[in-house]
Amino acid sequence: MALNKQDLLEKLGQLEEQARLGIHEFPQGLVLERLRYVAALTRLLRMSVQRDLEEDRAHARVIAIPRPEDAA
Repeated sequence: MALNKQDLLEKLGQLEEQARLGIHEFPQGLVLERLRYVAALTRLLRMSVQRDLEEDRAHARVIAIPRPEDAA
């Protein structure tokens, strides 16, 4: 199943949220360190996909705007 970038962002957000909730449930030990790692990695991935999606949208807007010399 292929996800588009917006769906991927939503899933990464859910994963990050669940990791953060787990951090509060397990206040110490190795589980806590693993959850912190998962939360940080997920945030990094989410931010990267978000930036890529914004660049795609900006590129699409640039392509869609006609140049004045093309209108003549």
